[in-house]
Amino acid sequence: MKVMLLVGAPRCGKTQLALQMCENKRSVFYDVRSSSLKSFLEHIDTNVDVMVFDDIPEWQLQYYEALVRGDYFQGDFTVVLTTNYFPEWVTKYPDVLVLDEIGIKKNGSSVIAKVRNYEKC
Repeated sequence: MKVMLLVGAPRCGKTQLALQMCENKRSVFYDVRSSSLKSFLEHIDTNVDVMVFDDIPEWQLQYYEALVRGDYFQGDFTVVLTTNYFPEWVTKYPDVLVLDEIGIKKNGSSVIAKVRNYEKC
């Protein structure tokens, strides 16, 4: 079963993106506000496979970077960002975002990226 987090304000945009990524109907969706993401990750008892950030601002990406460097994730997972700034963020945050595939949606700004698997010291 695929576990997907939909992060941000309640909107239909990220839900539609997540549904487009589903290979089958055996997926669990959690809609989480950005402010409660850390708390949610501390209490979830399963690995997260996909995270969807809709219209992500830079401060949220910095917050997300801190979470990725923490102990909240096991291995690689996919993150979907909808933003017009993603190409420049790939070079600005090279340790966090690895460009895996660009998926152009109707508005021309949706991007699929893959998060690096971090080795803990």
